[in-house]
Amino acid sequence: MTFSTSFRPFGPVRALLKRLSPSHTCSPKLSKIIDDILEMLNKNGLTSYQSLNVLERLGGIIEMGQRVAKGTTH
Repeated sequence: MTFSTSFRPFGPVRALLKRLSPSHTCSPKLSKIIDDILEMLNKNGLTSYQSLNVLERLGGIIEMGQRVAKGTTH
């Protein structure tokens, strides 16, 4: 599966995924992770709104992990 031929997001999800989409500068590992996320969203039949919520929650989890790693959780 590739970003350009599979998941067809709309609205805010499209804008977000455009920033995250694999490019020639992405490592193969990062491209695989992005493809896997898009496949999961597509496979589960989420709407664009639901997909955006999932991605926003994932972003929040990642931000919290960064804060915990830096020791700045409050």
